[in-house]
Amino acid sequence: MANQTDRFVSKAELQFGEFLRNKLGLHVQHQYRSGLKPFDFLVNGRVLVEFDGPHHYDPNYYMCRSGQVNFDQQQERDAKREQVAKQLGMKLVVVKQRELDKKMRLKGDALHKFMGDLGYEAA
Repeated sequence: MANQTDRFVSKAELQFGEFLRNKLGLHVQHQYRSGLKPFDFLVNGRVLVEFDGPHHYDPNYYMCRSGQVNFDQQQERDAKREQVAKQLGMKLVVVKQRELDKKMRLKGDALHKFMGDLGYEAA
């Protein structure tokens, strides 16, 4: 993991950010802060994007092995980020790591949905 600002960022998240910038050509601000809540990305100045590793959706993942309490706390933090985005009047798009290939790239339906969530129309 790499240290960005005051929190750790996984290599997978960094690779996903590079995919957004270099392959999709999006304007990406990594570790966008709104008040006390950091969001993983602000895309094109208008859409918040969160990159969720397995610990967000799999209670058996290694980061949650210390018990269900940690997974429940993660779920509470995820609900809070949705509330904060709503309070900001911004759209929040959540990308799960399991939707990506080994190079952290969205493919097929996941890519199509993501681009639609950003407001791009299919040609």
